[in-house]
Amino acid sequence: MLSKNGKNKELKRMDLSIIKNIVKLIHENGSMKKTPLMERTKLDYPRLNSYLNWLELIDFVSITDQNVTLTENGLKFNSRCLK
Repeated sequence: MLSKNGKNKELKRMDLSIIKNIVKLIHENGSMKKTPLMERTKLDYPRLNSYLNWLELIDFVSITDQNVTLTENGLKFNSRCLK
């Protein structure tokens, strides 16, 4: 992802509360499109996209045609977070 000055802009660290919130919202809604997810999490699009790409990389979410759904690992993570 490029910033305004053309440099690579990556997340420096993951915020666990944001991850929990994203996973919880997707779980509550079954699946979500990126724009409503962005609005509900109050993240800008590049930052949400970075989180979603990372969550897809670790197999917590599946992204198809802008639809985001939880995988089996994402469901397990969500059930552990509710405890």
